[in-house]
Amino acid sequence: MPSSFLLGDGPLLEETKNEVSKLGLTNNFILLGQKADTAPYYSAMDCFILPSLYEGLPVVSIEAQANGLPL
Repeated sequence: MPSSFLLGDGPLLEETKNEVSKLGLTNNFILLGQKADTAPYYSAMDCFILPSLYEGLPVVSIEAQANGLPL
């Protein structure tokens, strides 16, 4: 069973897919790409990580906190 999933896309998505494969972690990660409705995924999360250098106060982190997730 996968232990992590990644929602979203961006310029590093292909590189991320390649690294996951190269490290033999394809059974541990699900790379879902961009989703319009992220609400159903919060209940499957134990924590929320937003790896961004440029986001000031992203709505997605507020949504995660509202769903009781540690950031």
